[in-house]
Amino acid sequence: MTKLDDIMWKLNLTNKKLAKLSGVSPTTINLIRTGNGKGYRSTIRKIANALGVNANQIGD
Repeated sequence: MTKLDDIMWKLNLTNKKLAKLSGVSPTTINLIRTGNGKGYRSTIRKIANALGVNANQIGD
């Protein structure tokens, strides 16, 4: 489980819900979660802001 997975699980968020909150596509979120994509810094910041955490907290 990645750090992003852990935070999403604690907040009961799906890829689709996080996508709506962050403005990042569910596909991109899935790629980051599975390790098949790292995401641009701006994308990581959008996700982190939606989760209410620091971008460093969702990196692996």
